[in-house]
Amino acid sequence: MPPSQRTARQERERARHRAEILAAARAVVTERGVSGFTIEEVARTAEFAVGSIYRHFSSKDELLDELVGEMAEPLFAEVEAVAASGAPFLEQLERFAASASASLGEEMPLIRAFLAHPQERPGESAQRLAPLRMRYFGAALSIVRAGQAEGALPEGSSDVYAVALIGLLSAFTKWQAFGVLPPQVDAGAEVVRLFLHGVATPKL
Repeated sequence: MPPSQRTARQERERARHRAEILAAARAVVTERGVSGFTIEEVARTAEFAVGSIYRHFSSKDELLDELVGEMAEPLFAEVEAVAASGAPFLEQLERFAASASASLGEEMPLIRAFLAHPQERPGESAQRLAPLRMRYFGAALSIVRAGQAEGALPEGSSDVYAVALIGLLSAFTKWQAFGVLPPQVDAGAEVVRLFLHGVATPKL
């Protein structure tokens, strides 16, 4: 077998093993929570040797961060597409809120597990997750600026408005995870209503 084919096969095998580890990590977090999450339990669930896990992830925190990234990637790709669509502001806002609510709703078992054991993991963990947060923030900021350009949102700090939008989405997700909000509540629609009521000009 030529070296190039051997390398390609090894890369496919590595990608497959990594995906299997992440699937096992997801199952462990969902079943046992973050407090019960260990590399040993992931290895047992994936039917891998513990050493095999460490060939892909240097620590438990890195594996948890990668799981967060895997959970968030579909959402971020979708909201970035909305922000880049060039659609009118209100359409962008409605699609952004609906997409975020739907994507987060699909991940509710995992979100509940993380919320049940909140923790700030400083240092390397914060650095790894920073680009993810900035992608989400960047999409919200683009939509806010579109609203300002149309005159639908007042002039002012677009950064503050973007944080407010993300904060509303995060709050609804958290309280849905805790079971406080009834299932018939349309979180996306409520986020749009509350956001516009707080920052929109009277003509909206």
